[in-house]
Amino acid sequence: MAAEVRHIFFEESELIRALMKYSLVKKQPIEFGDIKGLIVNNAGSVSATLMVKKISNEPPVKIEFPMPELAAALMLFCRETGIVLPRKAVKSLNVDEDQVFMTLIVNERTVIGGEKMDRLTRKYASIGAARKGA
Repeated sequence: MAAEVRHIFFEESELIRALMKYSLVKKQPIEFGDIKGLIVNNAGSVSATLMVKKISNEPPVKIEFPMPELAAALMLFCRETGIVLPRKAVKSLNVDEDQVFMTLIVNERTVIGGEKMDRLTRKYASIGAARKGA
């Protein structure tokens, strides 16, 4: 059965925009001028850290975005910029040379009762089961 695999690569500026928008949604806004750097972490799971400096005489503060928050920020970014993310796709975040990318896998096959069935087979199997019960 056919499957679709897609990779969406995000530039650093897009990551920063996504994290800024996500912070705004969480009611913890970050000003663009306060951002002094972005660190992408790939130790175990993908995460990001924004280096934010609000007071000139003090060192930057690290604001961590673990994988679930980073994923939410990127999905929000995709939605707002018109990048289609199929709801049924399995989504994962990865890093390639400090560039974050999202992998989407859309597979028409699902597992039902321990057996792999495509959506059409599943539809007719459920119709057949309903007829037997009638």
